[in-house]
Amino acid sequence: GRGDQPITWALNRFAGGSGGRHDHTYSCVPHLVTSRARGLFLDNSDYTVFDLRNRGTIAVEVLSTDVRARLIAGASPLEYMTEVTKLTGRMQPLPDWAHRGAIVGMQGGGRRVKQLVQKMKDAGVELAGVWTQDWCGSREQTVLGNTFKRVFWNWDVDKLAYPDWDAMVADFEGHGIRMLTYINPFLSDTGPVQGSESSLDNMFYRVTSGEHAWDKVYYQTAKEEGHLLKHPQTGDLFGIEQLGIVAGMIDLDKPRSREFYSGIMQAELLAHRSSGWMGDFGEYYPLYGDSSAIAKHNDYPEKWAQLQREVQDGAANGNDLLFFSRSASKYSPRFAKLFWVGDQMMAWGANDGLASAVTAVITSGLSGHSLTHADTGGYFAVSIPYLVQYRRSPELLRRWAEFSIFTCLFRSHEGVHPEGNAQPYDDDSIEAFATNAKLFASLFEYRQALMGEARDNGWPLVRHLWLHFPDDAKVLRMTSQFMLGPDLLVRPVTTEGALRSVVYLPRGAWMHVWTGAEHASVGEFVEVDSPLGRPPVFLRVSREPQSSLQKFLEMARSRPGPPS
Repeated sequence: GRGDQPITWALNRFAGGSGGRHDHTYSCVPHLVTSRARGLFLDNSDYTVFDLRNRGTIAVEVLSTDVRARLIAGASPLEYMTEVTKLTGRMQPLPDWAHRGAIVGMQGGGRRVKQLVQKMKDAGVELAGVWTQDWCGSREQTVLGNTFKRVFWNWDVDKLAYPDWDAMVADFEGHGIRMLTYINPFLSDTGPVQGSESSLDNMFYRVTSGEHAWDKVYYQTAKEEGHLLKHPQTGDLFGIEQLGIVAGMIDLDKPRSREFYSGIMQAELLAHRSSGWMGDFGEYYPLYGDSSAIAKHNDYPEKWAQLQREVQDGAANGNDLLFFSRSASKYSPRFAKLFWVGDQMMAWGANDGLASAVTAVITSGLSGHSLTHADTGGYFAVSIPYLVQYRRSPELLRRWAEFSIFTCLFRSHEGVHPEGNAQPYDDDSIEAFATNAKLFASLFEYRQALMGEARDNGWPLVRHLWLHFPDDAKVLRMTSQFMLGPDLLVRPVTTEGALRSVVYLPRGAWMHVWTGAEHASVGEFVEVDSPLGRPPVFLRVSREPQSSLQKFLEMARSRPGPPS
C-alpha cells in the first residue's frame, strides 16, 4: 500500500499496520548526499531524523550521546560514489551463471516444477535458474477470502512435495539450470494447525498447514536451546505473528545461535545443492521500549546478511553461490551479494508498484547498493469485493520484464497468490518472456564490465542520471528513468495502456535502439512510440561505442516494429 488507498487503510486496519506509508522502507541507511557531491554518512545505528524542510539548511538529529559521522566530498558524483562506498563496502560481481538468462519463480511440488521447466525450455526461454521458494513446504493462509501460498518456515526439504529433490536438482544442473531456494531468520512451530480460525473485528483468517514430510523440525530445538530472541527484561519469547502464522526469530547476537543457524544453512541449503537463495526479512527485530533496541533493530539486517555471506564464503564453491537480501543497514553492501527492493503490489503505482520499484532501484544505488533488482511482476495480490482489486495482468508482467532487462538480475516471482495472476510460463506470456530473457542475456558482457566497476569503484549498475550529467539541473528530481552504465538510457513504461512515452534526453547525441533514429539533444524532452516490447531505450552515441553492446543492439534492431 504505502499510501495508495484504500489498500493502505485496509492493511493498516486488519493486518497489523502492514500498509505503511510512502516513506516506509526495508532499508534504512543514514546517508545524505547533495547535488554538489557532498554528503554525510553516520556510523550510528541509533534513531535518526534528517530534516530537509528548511531551504538552505539540513538538520540531523540522532538519539544518542555519541554521534559518529563522516563528511564526504567528491569532485564529481562518480568520485563521490567511490568515496562513500569505501565506508559502506563494495559489492562483488555476481557469478556468471546468474545473469546469463532468466531465473523463473515456480513452486507447487516436484512434478509441477519439472513440467514448467520443460515448457519453458520448449518455448526457447534462456533459463539461468529456477527459484523454488516452497522447497521446505508451504501452507495456505486465507485472509478476507484471499488464499495465499506461504512458505513453511522449517528449513528442511519437504519430501512429500519434492520426493526426488536431489535428483531433480542434479538433472536441472545437467541442462545448465541452477536451483535457488528460500530462507529467512524465523523458525515456525510445525505443530498441527487444524484449520484454526480467529476472529478479527468480524473479519476472518484461516491458516491450514496441510501434510508435510520433513526429516528434521528445527523450531523446538531452537526454543529449548535458547537460540530464539527473547525480551531482555521479561524473558518472554519474541514471536512474529502474521494473521495466524507464528514463528520465533533467531538471536544473531549469540555466537552459538549464529553457529546453530549456520549449521542449518550448510546442512539443508548447501547439502541439497542450492546455488542460491532469497534471504528474506531481517527488518522485524522488535522495538520494546528501550532506545538500545532501535540500534539493534537497525543492525539486524546487516547481521543477517553477514551470516549468510559467511556460510557461502565457507563453502568450497562459495564464489559460485548467490543470495539476495531485502532488508539492509548502513554496512550491508559489505556482505550482501545482491539486493532486491521488496514486495511490491502487483500494480503500476509510484507508492507501491512497478513505478516504485523503478525508483527504489535507482535511488538505492546512491547508498552503495550497486547490485539491485526487483521481483519481476510484483509480489502481492489481493481482492476485497467493492474495496480493492490487485491482479497481475499480462501487460503488467511484460512491462515489468522490460524494466528487469536493464537491471543486474532477471528474476520472476509467482507472487503470494499465483493462481489468477499472469505468469511467465502462461501460454499468452511465454513468447514475450522468452524474447525479454534473450535481450537480458545479450547484455551479459556489458553487465560484467559494469560489475567490475561496482567492485573497483562502487558505481551502481543502474545509475541516477545525476551520476553522468551533474550539471543538468533537470535530472536531479528524476526517478523514473536511469542510465544502465554510462551508455544506455532507459525509461521504463509504468502506465497501463501507454503506447507513447515522454523521455528526457540530456545534451548530446542519442540513438533510439529499436529504430536507429538519432536525436541531437540540447537537453530536452522527446515523445516516442513505446508499444509492448519496445520501452524507451537510447544509446549515448557521443561516447566511444562499446563492443560489449553489439549483440544487444543487433537484437534490438531486428525486432519488428508496432503494427501499422
